[in-house]
Amino acid sequence: MVASILLSAPHSWLHGLIDTYAEPNPDKPEVHLPMGMKSDVHGMYMDEVRCGNTDLHPVSSTWFNTVWRVRVPHLKVRVFHR
Repeated sequence: MVASILLSAPHSWLHGLIDTYAEPNPDKPEVHLPMGMKSDVHGMYMDEVRCGNTDLHPVSSTWFNTVWRVRVPHLKVRVFHR
């Protein structure tokens, strides 16, 4: 039960992020976030946890990135080249 909650909370939150911020990649079947790094996205998630969003549960960045990689692999952060 606890594992499913810790899996579903970040998964659902990431899908909400896709709906709000993601831009499609015309060349590949993936969507991009305008944020700079995955750690920024995890920080946004944890900010919402701290603000009292009762649907979310605190998770480590390692767990968050695992959920992202396994459950939402088409979601990418935009890579900027200099």
